[in-house]
Amino acid sequence: MRNIYVASLCVCLLSACTLNLPDPIADMIKKGPAVEYHSYDVVSDSNGDSIVNKGETVCLRVWLKNAGAIAAKGVKATFSVNDTTYISGFSLKPQAQVSYGDIFISYKSWAAYDGSSFSSSYTFRFSVSSSTPVGTQIPISIGITDGSGNTWADTFSVTVEATKAKVAYGSHSVYYDNNGDKIINNGEMVTLRVYLKNIGTSTANGVKATFSTASTYVSGFTPAAPISYSSTPIPAGSSSYNYGEIQFSVSSTTPAGTQIPISISITDGSGNTWADTFSVTVEATKARIAYNSHSVYSDSNGDKIINNGEAVTLRVYLKNIGTSTANGVKATFSTASTYVSGFTPAAPISYSSISAGSSSIYGEIQFSVSSSTPAGTQIPISISITDGSGNTWAETFSVTVEATKARIAYNSHSVYSDSNGDKIINKGETVTLEVYLKNTGTSAAKGVKATFSTVSAY
Repeated sequence: MRNIYVASLCVCLLSACTLNLPDPIADMIKKGPAVEYHSYDVVSDSNGDSIVNKGETVCLRVWLKNAGAIAAKGVKATFSVNDTTYISGFSLKPQAQVSYGDIFISYKSWAAYDGSSFSSSYTFRFSVSSSTPVGTQIPISIGITDGSGNTWADTFSVTVEATKAKVAYGSHSVYYDNNGDKIINNGEMVTLRVYLKNIGTSTANGVKATFSTASTYVSGFTPAAPISYSSTPIPAGSSSYNYGEIQFSVSSTTPAGTQIPISISITDGSGNTWADTFSVTVEATKARIAYNSHSVYSDSNGDKIINNGEAVTLRVYLKNIGTSTANGVKATFSTASTYVSGFTPAAPISYSSISAGSSSIYGEIQFSVSSSTPAGTQIPISISITDGSGNTWAETFSVTVEATKARIAYNSHSVYSDSNGDKIINKGETVTLEVYLKNTGTSAAKGVKATFSTVSAY
């Protein structure tokens, strides 16, 4: 069969040469193989989306095609770039040429720099500068040879596309605030945990975010440096696994309902940038400090009842009837009663922290009640209350001046002396009596004095 083919070929060649007629086989031989660029695949890139973006290291698999009339044997290709403005690390390591082997008619073939055929094998790799403009064409030249000494040259371009990642604000939570209720109030120091989200279609690597605010109600905003979110990539459509923590103090003069805007400047490891904003709301405190109770700690007669003419020490308790802790509570007490003097202290009394629903430690106030105060008189006491965040409350309570529970009465007497010394009162005698009084009431009587008189004509 082979001999018949050769004979036929010879006849055809002879006929073609003699008659000068077109012959497909002769034309085929004249044409020979013709190897050219066909296409490329992105085998790997930094974010795994098979798109060439700025800042990435890219591995390409390049396909060549035999567009000629016969097979190309022992094909090798050399790849190069003349303009390295936007790329670096162009490498065919370790060989200068990549071996494609035999490429048959109309077939395409790819080859790896190391001759392997793994799914991750690539022809060459390079890094794209993070400053590369979107749409940049990176031209790549190909020098191709085969085992018969044929040579071809071709070019193709790789386009640098905009990243399909889009990193934005995701959510935030209050990690710390002064009263621990996870609500931002005026006067508080706050720590926020901020999560980002990738709303694009490609992974974002090496993400960092810088936070700032222009609010005049905020001080001590930190950190000023970028916060790294890069311990794990942020896949497309996912929120960041990592959070960034920012801290700031809210002025005690901040009105409830104030929105504090926070700006975010976001970058990734490839030099892509995004900007986003979110706001946090300053809410009215959920703490509510009110008067709770009082007790008489000391009074002049020790019966724990406020009587006219007494010096009194009260212990006053406050209560948090709200749902959040109040820290650094202080109370200032005062009265406008004209029956009171020596009211102290004038300075605020510290009650420290009062948790939601709890009563406080006591504060002590002292005053003296006028001896002319009618029984049943109400003495109003005002309380001006503040906390460490600048929140204020006002309360009042009253104490009642009661009639004394002491009851001093005659008890007995004895003749201390008389003129004849017989302890019997006789006419004509000068007598000294010892008179005893008795407290038939329920309270002590202090400083008792008695004035004696008689209406007897004798």
